[in-house]
Amino acid sequence: MKICWLVLCAVLLLIPPGNVFAQQETPPAEAASWVVSASPGPNDEVISKKPLVQVVLAIPPAPQTLVVVLDGTDISQMVKQTETGFTYQPVFILPPGTHELSISGADAAGNPLQASIPFKTRHTAFLEEATVSADMTGIYSATLRKDSHDGTTPYNAVTVEGTVQGKVREGANELSFEGSPVYVEQDKPMQTGSVEKGLDLRSFVLRGEHKGDKFQGKAEFGDVNVNETPFTVQGFLRRGAKLNLAYGNGSLSFFSVRAPAIYGVRHTLGLTYEDDSQITGGSAGLSLPGIRTDIRATFLTGEDDSNLSYGISGIETGLRTGDVASLRVTTQIIPTILVSDFEAAYSRYDFDDADEFDEVSDTAWRIDFSGTVKQYTYDLKYEYVGRDFESIAIQGGTKDREGIYFMGNAMFPNHSLSVLASAFRDNVDRLSIMPRTINIPLSLDYNYTRFAEMPMGIAVQHSILKTTDEPSGFPAVETISDTVTGKISYIQPKWNTGFTTSYSYINDRTGTDLDTSSINYTLTLGLTPVETWSLSIVPNLVQQTNEDTDVRTDTYTTTVDLRSQIIKDLIYWDLGGSYSVSETTDDSVDTETTTVNTRLACSLKRFSPPQLNPTIALRGSYQKTEDKVADTKTDDLMIFLVFELQAKFGL
Repeated sequence: MKICWLVLCAVLLLIPPGNVFAQQETPPAEAASWVVSASPGPNDEVISKKPLVQVVLAIPPAPQTLVVVLDGTDISQMVKQTETGFTYQPVFILPPGTHELSISGADAAGNPLQASIPFKTRHTAFLEEATVSADMTGIYSATLRKDSHDGTTPYNAVTVEGTVQGKVREGANELSFEGSPVYVEQDKPMQTGSVEKGLDLRSFVLRGEHKGDKFQGKAEFGDVNVNETPFTVQGFLRRGAKLNLAYGNGSLSFFSVRAPAIYGVRHTLGLTYEDDSQITGGSAGLSLPGIRTDIRATFLTGEDDSNLSYGISGIETGLRTGDVASLRVTTQIIPTILVSDFEAAYSRYDFDDADEFDEVSDTAWRIDFSGTVKQYTYDLKYEYVGRDFESIAIQGGTKDREGIYFMGNAMFPNHSLSVLASAFRDNVDRLSIMPRTINIPLSLDYNYTRFAEMPMGIAVQHSILKTTDEPSGFPAVETISDTVTGKISYIQPKWNTGFTTSYSYINDRTGTDLDTSSINYTLTLGLTPVETWSLSIVPNLVQQTNEDTDVRTDTYTTTVDLRSQIIKDLIYWDLGGSYSVSETTDDSVDTETTTVNTRLACSLKRFSPPQLNPTIALRGSYQKTEDKVADTKTDDLMIFLVFELQAKFGL
């Protein structure tokens, strides 16, 4: 990987420093009445990442009328007007390809003037695109005051992190690199689970890609994201390698990644194959356009040596091992109206290969019908996951479950309606030593938007949770929960307000009869009097009652969020906080909590190069907690001096 990165940097060093044109300045024929000459001219190909644009106009535009747009972005404020026209030097790299420079204005008599100049760019003579960019943020914080000495908050800390990207491309071939470097140094130990002190590369990926008309291929090394099917592996971000190939209607994918997550490269790159901690697999797909069907077969196998002792010393454990195979068929029965998605999977899994139990096997399958008919959308699914089904790449996923799910939406000009209903049960093998739990949630959400300034809505939820076939010693469960929520808002350009209230009741139908009810009131107020000021205030009251003891708990919370620019783009002041009171009618609880966070910052961006955004700030945090029942009180004030530098560079 280091050699590839050095080669990439060497290539970029060969980039010519100046602009090279495939053609010299050419008077644009279509704009000859106003534009005398332009560089680059119409359809010129420029070899430069930041080509200098020079335009000579036959008629100077009237003051304050010149508008210059490049690729849809108004750059009028960045052009430098001359006696005969204007020039423009891009600050950031232009992507390779076709560009459009649009010029408009008016002469002294008010007659409109307009011209358009298309041109092309490439980054080097032998590479269409060759870039290296960095987006980094460095923060130094010094603690000026700290009331509590917890041993973890540092007095001085430095953190630098961001992303570095590089890419070279010519035609259908592309090589790219992306990494997330991080540097941390402080005078206190790092918290458990955080990055280590010093310099590290948090994550990285090297990609090589070919995008041909018939053949496409992509190889990735580093932190790759493996996505196959819901029953095998999805969203599995791990260190390793991945290869995707496609030709015509067929496709193949292969991957081999470490089972545990790896952060950083200081201790290991994680690209070597580890017998006891590797997950390997692949898939083959075939698209059949004639019958609008895609078929994909997936298989993966692996071992995981992560610790299984749960922190108990003296326990000898082995490896988690397993493999899973899946067949997925997706069909556009009626395009967009009726789409089916079927998957069947088989797994073998051993939670600990060192114990006396053998591996177990099981199956899972699902069928999903979805589609859109005019303003209606729907999704209907049946799913069965066996009790012992497990993918080595989705440990702890849903299993031992069977049920149906339905979701429907209807969108009208002034109305919208959403319906959600499902019914699932566990203990699919009906084991006599376990109860069967049935869960049936239902919900309906209606919104009325006839008046854009005053949207409103109502939602109803009903759910049933109960057990059946309880063995001896298992208490029965049967609760019915109902919730009704109403909301209304009033929206104006500079202010808005809204009110939401809900009532819920949980009916416990077992012998314990632990019924509870809850009422929730939330008021929101937002103010934006000017572009540089915004204020949000949200008071909330929750009253929860134990219907058996008639004890009510009242929790009142108010949150405030202020964002402001005292001097636009120079002095910033942010303030956020909350105040919360919790009391019970039997006086068993009486607490108050106050939290305030504030930041006063000065941005030096206007005095810095465009690539830099330095900021100096004072940041404060205050928290006060008082328990009147226990007669305890805590106060904690912390003040920090913070220097922050955001930097963006591109070559």
